[in-house]
Amino acid sequence: MKQAFKWSAVGLGSLIIIVGIAALVLYSFGRSRLNQVYDVAVAAIPIDSNAETLGRGEHLVEAVVACGECHGEGLRGRAFFNEPAIGTVVSANLTGGEGGVTGAYSDADWIRAIRHGVDPAGQPLLVMPVQHFKGYG
Repeated sequence: MKQAFKWSAVGLGSLIIIVGIAALVLYSFGRSRLNQVYDVAVAAIPIDSNAETLGRGEHLVEAVVACGECHGEGLRGRAFFNEPAIGTVVSANLTGGEGGVTGAYSDADWIRAIRHGVDPAGQPLLVMPVQHFKGYG
């Protein structure tokens, strides 16, 4: 009986150590990927600001791509994942107004963010579905 308890304790201890090491390795790998800086050169694409182009862009944002599903009404950002046991993921405010992160974005910054999922500093944008937009243009 004592020996069975001893072997059970050794097995459980070994399992806890293995799970701890695996968690540490996964955490380190994830942090290194999140801290990686990407240098993404984008081709210059002329972006017109006439009424027709702006209307087409508004249609794409609201009806086709549905950016508001993640970024909320008016693209002002929202908590699109909120699970108390796991955490909360809040999308960025894409407006140029107060609290907006894109007010100083150039056309190249927008292209880099939408097509490549990278912000102007080269940091990855989490949960940005770039696979849907990579081939456009």
